[in-house]
Amino acid sequence: MPRGNGWRYAGIDEANHGRSPEIFVAVYSDLLEDVYCHTTKQFPKRRNNHKSLAGRLAHRDYAFVIVSKDTLQTYREEQVFGSVVVSLIEPIIRLGRLEQIWIDGQPCHQQEEEMWRRLRREFGITEKDISIQFGPKYDTKVQIVNIADELAHHLFHRPLEKIAKNHHKVDLLLQ
Repeated sequence: MPRGNGWRYAGIDEANHGRSPEIFVAVYSDLLEDVYCHTTKQFPKRRNNHKSLAGRLAHRDYAFVIVSKDTLQTYREEQVFGSVVVSLIEPIIRLGRLEQIWIDGQPCHQQEEEMWRRLRREFGITEKDISIQFGPKYDTKVQIVNIADELAHHLFHRPLEKIAKNHHKVDLLLQ
């Protein structure tokens, strides 16, 4: 569970997209440089060595959610997407400081609508309350998303039984 007195920024990315298990990670930060969006690739995807990950997580925190095959088969894609976003920000949203969320990729219209519907219902949050940015290649252009990408990759390659016990894992809040 994330610690601290609230975070201003969150970056979200996933590993194993569209297959099971899919792991979504949110990295939380108060560092303004973490959310600067470069116009070109600035941060390489780290795949072979995660030794520097602990250092990259300094002054930050994270949570992750595991989406099972059953969930992917039972719920519509937009329901899963909305549930993932709600689940990953739920640990920090009630502290009242979250200003921006950066998400790698571009959801379809229905996914974005479902996400906002869930945010309104669960937390009373509207588009006026928080900035949510979507974009392709944010995992190479926005540092906080790049860190989430690396962490998702790292977690995906760990035994599922082991990561399921990690205290940073949050439950998927389905409808």
